[in-house]
Amino acid sequence: MSKSQALRDLINERLTAAVDEIFALFESTIAEYERELSYYKQQNQKNHEVLFAALTPKVVLLKVEEITPVIKEEPEEHEEVHLQELSPQFPSVCVKKEEAHCFNKVRKSREKRIL
Repeated sequence: MSKSQALRDLINERLTAAVDEIFALFESTIAEYERELSYYKQQNQKNHEVLFAALTPKVVLLKVEEITPVIKEEPEEHEEVHLQELSPQFPSVCVKKEEAHCFNKVRKSREKRIL
């Protein structure tokens, strides 16, 4: 074997080894990119679900508890309040101020739940 043939074989061997290393790096890089792509697809799907949930209005129906109107009692001086002042849906019934305060609390808590 001549010197030029030996040099050619050496160069060919080195180039083949370099090509093998380059292809191995390409394969590992592509595998890493595929894993990242899979992860980002999952994140995108989760974000899509969160966005869809945020933009889709949900209607929550709450049960309206039956309120029994209080029978008109003897008014104590000027401490009576008409239920119609508290809410127009109530019949015209007089109650004491303490009871009116309770009705206001119930109405405000319902309004908070609806909002």
